[in-house]
Amino acid sequence: MNEGKEKKEPARAALSCLECRRRKQKCSREWPCNHCAARKLSHLCRFSAAKDCTNQSIEDQQQSRKRSHNGEDDDSAIDVGIPHNDVFTHIETHLPEYNLSKLASEVWLSSQVQPKTTAQHGELQRAIRVLPSRSITDSLVQHFLGTVNYTYDAIYAPTFLEDYTRWWADRAARRPLSPEFTCLLVRACSHVAQYLSPAMRESLEFELAESASTLSERLHQAAEALSSTFTPGEKGITQVQQLFLVVVYLKGEGRFIDAWHAMATCVREAQEQGLHLDDRSLDISEYEREMRRRLWTIIYVWDWLMSKWLGRPLLADPDSCTFQLPTLQLEFDPEKPDVPSPFAHLNIQVELIRRITPALRNADVDPSEDKVKDLRKILDDWSASLAPVWSYEAPDTSWDDAYPNIKWQRELLHGTAAMIALIPFRPYLTRNAVAENPETQAWFLGLGIEVCILNMDLVKRAYAYMSLYSPKHFYINFIFFDITTVLISALIHDPKQLLPGREAALRAVNTGLDNLGTMAKFSKAGATSSAFVTKLAQSIPLSKEERSRWSFGSRKRPKTDHFWPKSQTTYDPVLHKGLFVSGSDPSPATSESVSQSVSSNETLQESVVVPSLQDFECTDFGVIEELWDWQALNLDLSAGGMLAEQPGLLHLPLT
Repeated sequence: MNEGKEKKEPARAALSCLECRRRKQKCSREWPCNHCAARKLSHLCRFSAAKDCTNQSIEDQQQSRKRSHNGEDDDSAIDVGIPHNDVFTHIETHLPEYNLSKLASEVWLSSQVQPKTTAQHGELQRAIRVLPSRSITDSLVQHFLGTVNYTYDAIYAPTFLEDYTRWWADRAARRPLSPEFTCLLVRACSHVAQYLSPAMRESLEFELAESASTLSERLHQAAEALSSTFTPGEKGITQVQQLFLVVVYLKGEGRFIDAWHAMATCVREAQEQGLHLDDRSLDISEYEREMRRRLWTIIYVWDWLMSKWLGRPLLADPDSCTFQLPTLQLEFDPEKPDVPSPFAHLNIQVELIRRITPALRNADVDPSEDKVKDLRKILDDWSASLAPVWSYEAPDTSWDDAYPNIKWQRELLHGTAAMIALIPFRPYLTRNAVAENPETQAWFLGLGIEVCILNMDLVKRAYAYMSLYSPKHFYINFIFFDITTVLISALIHDPKQLLPGREAALRAVNTGLDNLGTMAKFSKAGATSSAFVTKLAQSIPLSKEERSRWSFGSRKRPKTDHFWPKSQTTYDPVLHKGLFVSGSDPSPATSESVSQSVSSNETLQESVVVPSLQDFECTDFGVIEELWDWQALNLDLSAGGMLAEQPGLLHLPLT
């Protein structure tokens, strides 16, 4: 009997998580358990003693807390022994303000750093030196965890903060420092320096006597050098996290092609660790399992989206990916069970990609009306299935004030879907494709204009949100440029002014020009793209009445609100039924309206002069040149009607 009891007790004890066993509490025996979730300790809720490759063991964490209580930390360090249930409040309220007076006591470099190679030792020391003082780094970390990280949530804030406070404690006590966490920290600071509020930027630049962009670049270079000393597959998912931050940094700098190549490195590292495979049989903690799934989910979404942006192949074969989606239980709060996980929008994007990919492939091979309708049906069904908090029409905004990340993630979600929706309509708007009959052509043109206007509205809202932190946002600049030029091409190919939704298209072009004009003040790419689109817009054939309201390309364009008709008889694509119109297919125009003659009281421009690329000879288009497919516009932009290369003539890729 006694022997039987002794055999059963260990098995029974193993059902409770390690934290509940340590605290002698009754555990709900699910992940995360009731007590860990209530204390916001989901990352410590573990049901085995297996070591987590992302963090130190519980014993190491307890030892670290003991060191803190024994006074081994420096006075300026954040207390490592703070209650875990206050970790988010700690991020917001306990990071000190800038104080460079501490710098002298913080620049000590431990002589006990023990990297594997001499080269790594030198790069580690250089990476530590390039970090700002403790107070400034605290502020950067606070901004990163509280604002920037929520865009993709690649790093879990509580564990990062614990590792961060331990890193400073070890540095002050001259203990060995972790090269992989040092690299991740430098990456995070480099990335967040791209997205500072004006007040924070001004304060940082005043105290460091250098621009935020210079600091960001120095941090990036230091992290690159340190990362180059790591052997693939040896640093766990921390290595995948820091490699992903390389991608977002390069994207933030507008270096999209470099970002794609960096993405390839990140994908290979993740595959080396098996993140793309089903992990249910692995003997790892539930926290590590969740983080592995989250990282591959991010990689999967980014790989798919970047292949669409850049017209490049997928880096990861979808057929080889057997990963499971994250459970989204890591941030679960029993007191607020309805609050969506900050990672939920990425799960939703994976589901959309999986559902839409076959339909996109079919529409690409056969861009017929039936194939495009199939794609729209999938988008309609997906949009209708969204939870109220993610809905496009009348979303539930009750959590927006307390959780600002939800509003931004909602915009990202809708923007992704809208860009996908535009893909099959592009060739029809630019007349690279023509339907088999006028009715179908009118259907493609009308809905294409509608989806363009939806994209313009979404990117305008995104820029209103992001302009505070990144007024030169390169990707948003590209979307404005992309949508505006597609609309201009559609209007140039409409000399008889019969384009369905023409008035709404003209207004959207004006919106694009206004926003590109604003972005022109902050970057060279913004200035050159604004100049080109403004010049191209002058080629739109306008009637006399339209010219009285739209003066594209002039120095002083009239405000459109004063000229916009209060009542319209033309087709105005207003979306009333969610992100995409459901139900019967709209009929914005008929074959009769397409073939009707122009009324006599409208005088058309007799000739259309499209600007030549020679108008922009030797112009550096920056990131636009890397991304834009000029041939897709179906406009002859060459001198003399030929796209021949000439000495000094800007040559743009026609991929």
